[in-house]
Amino acid sequence: MATLGIDGDNAVLKLGRMEAVEAVHMHAISAPLTAIQSVEGVDNPWPSLRGAKEVGTEIPGKNMIGTRVGEGFKDFCAVHNDGPAIIVTLDPAVSEYSRWVFSGDINDVPAGVKR
Repeated sequence: MATLGIDGDNAVLKLGRMEAVEAVHMHAISAPLTAIQSVEGVDNPWPSLRGAKEVGTEIPGKNMIGTRVGEGFKDFCAVHNDGPAIIVTLDPAVSEYSRWVFSGDINDVPAGVKR
């Protein structure tokens, strides 16, 4: 399962080994802490997913691991089932992604990440 951490001045979304394979991506994605615009928890991530899968693995309502794109945005998702999730909104001017959406509990977000 993906976990959010801090490494120096960067927020880092670390992927599990299987998630990295499913996402066709590296094991971690990072962005400057200053790029974080908001962090919120949601009970069900599926209504929050936007755009269409560009690369990765998707079983609707079950798993979405990879990149979703739409007009003017690119999101990275690591969503499993319908449990709680975290949405990190990023400044796309300084980050590869507009948002990270991943399964997890908002209480597990490190204190150094804006909320």
